Amino acid sequence: LKMVIIHYVQQLIRIITIGARLNKDKSAIGARLIQIHAT
Repeated sequence: LKMVIIHYVQQLIRIITIGARLNKDKSAIGARLIQIHAT
């Protein structure tokens, strides 16, 4: 049972880190688009 819980926790952490990375990429792309439109 412990192994299953550990596995689920690791999967959750992975999903959270990937999600955070995607959000960073999205905001970076958004900032770049704003800069392009501003100039």
